[in-house]
Amino acid sequence: GLLRRVYLDLIGLPPTPEEMQAFLADESPQAYERVVDQLLSSPHYGERWGRHWMDVWRYSDWDGYGAEVRESHPHIWRWRDWIVDSLNADRGYDRMVLEMLAADELAPGDPEALRATGFIGRNWYKFDRNVWMRDTVEYTSAGLLGLTLKCARCHDHKYDPISQEEHYRFRAFFEPHGVRVDVISASAGLQKDATLGMVPADGVSRVFDEKNDAPTFLFSRGDDRFPVKDNPLEPGVPAALGSDFPAITAIDLPLEAWYPALHPELVASRNQEAAQKVATAAAAVAEQQSVLAAAATRLAEVQAAEKAKTADAPALGDKSDLATVPAGELLFHDDFSSLRSDIWKPVSGNWASENGDLVLSQAGSFLTINGDIQLPQDFRARLRYTSTDPGSIHSTGFSFDVHGSDSWQAVYTHTSKTSSGIQAFHKTGGVNAYPPAGIFPDTVHVGEEIVLDLAVRGSLLNVWHNGQLKIAYTMPVARRPGGIALWVHSGTARFHELTIAELPAEFAMAESAAKVVRSPFEPLTSDSLAQTVGLHRSQLSILEFRAKLAQAEQQAVLARTAADQARYSTAVTENAATENAETDAEKQEIQQLAERAFQAEKQQAVAEAELKLAEAEQQLELKQQAADRSAGNTAAATAEKTEAAEDAATAAEEVLRKAKQAVDNARKTLETARSALEKAGTDYQPLGKEYPRQSTGRRLALAKWIADPANPRTARVAVNHMWLRHFGTALVPSVASFGLAGKDPSHPQLLDWLAVELTGGDEKPDGESSNASGTWRMKRLHWLMVTSSTYRQATAAGPEAAENLKIDPENVSLWRMNSRRMEAEAVRDSVLFLAGRLDESHGGPEIPETQGQSVLRRSLYFRTTPNESMEFLDLFDLANPNECYERKPSVVPQQVLAMTNSALAVTSARMLAAELLKQEQQQKLQPDASDGASYIARAFLHVLTRQPTPAELARCERFLQEHPQLLARGGALARFPSGGAARTAAATDLVQRARENLVLVLLNHNDFVTIR
Repeated sequence: GLLRRVYLDLIGLPPTPEEMQAFLADESPQAYERVVDQLLSSPHYGERWGRHWMDVWRYSDWDGYGAEVRESHPHIWRWRDWIVDSLNADRGYDRMVLEMLAADELAPGDPEALRATGFIGRNWYKFDRNVWMRDTVEYTSAGLLGLTLKCARCHDHKYDPISQEEHYRFRAFFEPHGVRVDVISASAGLQKDATLGMVPADGVSRVFDEKNDAPTFLFSRGDDRFPVKDNPLEPGVPAALGSDFPAITAIDLPLEAWYPALHPELVASRNQEAAQKVATAAAAVAEQQSVLAAAATRLAEVQAAEKAKTADAPALGDKSDLATVPAGELLFHDDFSSLRSDIWKPVSGNWASENGDLVLSQAGSFLTINGDIQLPQDFRARLRYTSTDPGSIHSTGFSFDVHGSDSWQAVYTHTSKTSSGIQAFHKTGGVNAYPPAGIFPDTVHVGEEIVLDLAVRGSLLNVWHNGQLKIAYTMPVARRPGGIALWVHSGTARFHELTIAELPAEFAMAESAAKVVRSPFEPLTSDSLAQTVGLHRSQLSILEFRAKLAQAEQQAVLARTAADQARYSTAVTENAATENAETDAEKQEIQQLAERAFQAEKQQAVAEAELKLAEAEQQLELKQQAADRSAGNTAAATAEKTEAAEDAATAAEEVLRKAKQAVDNARKTLETARSALEKAGTDYQPLGKEYPRQSTGRRLALAKWIADPANPRTARVAVNHMWLRHFGTALVPSVASFGLAGKDPSHPQLLDWLAVELTGGDEKPDGESSNASGTWRMKRLHWLMVTSSTYRQATAAGPEAAENLKIDPENVSLWRMNSRRMEAEAVRDSVLFLAGRLDESHGGPEIPETQGQSVLRRSLYFRTTPNESMEFLDLFDLANPNECYERKPSVVPQQVLAMTNSALAVTSARMLAAELLKQEQQQKLQPDASDGASYIARAFLHVLTRQPTPAELARCERFLQEHPQLLARGGALARFPSGGAARTAAATDLVQRARENLVLVLLNHNDFVTIR
């Protein structure tokens, strides 16, 4: 029990049987201490205790609606990673406080340290800055000082030592601050936020003093509508906490802090990315030149062969990308002249044969018709169809590997008022998944005939739209042979023809959509090859323009960087004397560099316009070819299809008109850009935004005061939280209130001694890590606590229990160890860990809370906000991000249901049961399936870290004997009407199925979710 307790306490995961065996085999008196040292050195220690401190410090991922951030801040997950990293590095608690409150003033150029200011940034609130400031005041004081200031916000209280004015003076420390995101990589890009506008798609969320002169006013009766403006307040701490407060000194910030675009690491990243774009573009041009040369050679060969009409014509089975493929065996063809009921089975929607087409005339949600066609692993398919009105999204698709409504692979086109394109996606467990790699924005119009060609080989999928390769995609989930389906979502359609054939082994698939690869349905003639050569030549032209643009972008980046460095690195400030000291030569250099940057931007604009024109001309050429094909189809149409053909021709004309207009617009843009080259100027676009060059120093002064070993509260609050999470009860029960309204400590001398042990003496932090002198080290406190005789006591009552219960029924004196329920994260993580399923990778952006059953990372990495959290964790009393200084465990029926029916628990039980059987078989040459004693003992050891009692062993043996018989009787065991979709199927062998259920029972044992 002790080994399991310390493992769960320090790393949040149970010991393995091997670790337990090693511990028991170690006869050294220091065996337990060695285990503690090992656990404190584990990276899992930071994850376990990081989650504890995240409770105390109110960690929340950004919260909002859609793309609108309303609370907390984007990319605040880096603060979570900073907490974990700091704990693993045994960074001093004082240093952590300093960085959380004022890393922007303490280490303004260090992105790693700036992550810590998420402690303050987490309080950001869109709708009311006063709510934001109120929370900053309250949770800073309560979380770090065990002091509640909120009662003093509205008025003075007769017996409260904190006055209303002191509440607002404490607020004044934070009054100037704002929150921003600093880019740390040039490749991050931008994304639109409904609240903040265009923001970095990735970066460090950090605090800075935005308005240094922002005044702080007391609000009459706490109402922010009535500020007392005739008495602005200076920052200060309550007098009751002592008057020894360090002086507040304004801090001059380095360049990279007030103009982060010139941070050396970001400058290097930006230059490297620009250079890489140039190299990549040049390589693409070279590759395309080779492809074009090969295409021209092949065209000449085919033309010569056709002219000679000899057998020297190229074989259709040539493996070149430029060759078509053999006709192959036709697997299925349907021109939809009638609805073949032996093949097509409508699932939803009013499918009908009309004028030689398969028609869906009423819009709905994923209206589907399944085809009873079994496809080989590799195949090619061509689908001709037209999306029609009514509808809004007009998603029209073809699915293969279809298994009812549970799973499939699919490709579809879509078009709406805001976007159009082609998408490859999949469905598993009845849930659609849309990987970003499968998305290709493209021009799709309602009423325009679409020819969609597919080539499928293993997990690789190629898709052509009207003869042009659009998608080269690796399907991310394992394929399961199945049927086909046609479907329409939020639209209607007419399907003209479907052809499916084998994919010849010699057909060369494209691994990138950048390659020009012919559809496997295109015939190989001199005309078709000439068209391909034209496409290759057009593609080469575009790639050359892209290379030119990459070079222009690189020159613009270098020029703007040089101009910015000259502009901001010289002594140009608001101080007139400094400005006068600037030499004429410096001013001239600044102007010249600004002129070069201005001109480089104009050159970039020309290169962009040239590329846009080339792309528009290519699109016009492709649209013309598609219109020609459509015209050919129209000419061949039967009389019954005349009306539909005319509609398609009209739509094609409109598509051509828009393509021609796009060319005209691109040409005008190019003319404008070239004209702008003739104008000189210095008004170039700076690389980034400029922020205040000075910080008030208020928060750093406050942080130093809080982290001072002489401060009587800081260390006591910290050790009280640590004690609570090791022993189940706090030394000061009111963990966030050490004031008059709080409760007295149960062991005041112990609290004082632990606080002194944490601080390590009277040394004060000097801005450098105080950990070097051995102070404020939390790992040392953990070691003292878990190696104490108090911690090593049993939870079970001993011989003296009856007398002790009379004297101390609440165990305040800790005459035995408290048992307690695992936290939510430890429950989930342990279930995964026991089955060997836990993904132990560290850090990174938050994971959607909806993926908790399928993504097997540790629980602290999943998205948690006041409105969004993993349902499984919620059932086991996940911390409330609004405030949680101490978790209060509950016992509700839903917890058992989750541990019995969830995919997480069921899959883990089955996988662990299989692993236990494998271990049994490795130790026994001929394992006896009917003798389950050793299997039961092994299962108990893995799940509960103990051996079964004789009574438990007997009951489990009886279960393993009787349960297979019940399973064999079919209806003897009732199935729940719903439950989690397990990722691993139940064993077909009924004896093994019984073992799986036994393991699931043990996961539901009270001893599994309890730390004893």
